[in-house]
Amino acid sequence: MRSFRLPPIWLALALLVAGACGSPPPLPKVDACALFPKEDAEAIAGVPMVAAYGSARGGAENTDPGECVYASKGKDNPRRLGLLVQPFATREEAIRIFELTTAQLEGFAGRPPQPVPGLADRALWAGGQLNKLFLLRGRFRLVIGAMATDNDSSLAAAKAVATRALARLPG
Repeated sequence: MRSFRLPPIWLALALLVAGACGSPPPLPKVDACALFPKEDAEAIAGVPMVAAYGSARGGAENTDPGECVYASKGKDNPRRLGLLVQPFATREEAIRIFELTTAQLEGFAGRPPQPVPGLADRALWAGGQLNKLFLLRGRFRLVIGAMATDNDSSLAAAKAVATRALARLPG
């Protein structure tokens, strides 16, 4: 019976290919409240805010995003600002999830989402019943919720959150 042996060059090539096709790079750990601290929320809202819930949750699963939400104190003229950050292993995966998510927005918002140029790789505002800004930047998907007095001021607040959070987002 003959034994089968790979010539050394083929073995080296197989190991090289296996290494190149190995596991994706680790997901960056992102603390949403570090990207969007309480001081920023208060400056944007113009009123004192409290941490409603959230912060970066540990783990490397892309189903465990960092989240940080602030709400105004008191019941007069309530405000709410929140940031959800979701890292992905690859840019392609981030694009795929962004597109799947944003394809459903009109049904939830009650109106078509509008593009918001100049913020990130892609950005869509879903006003109406949602008041959320969806952003794609590199391997990250961000969702910013803003509840202010009306749709226009909610969009302005969401854009302010995006500008501050994106400035702190790792490359």
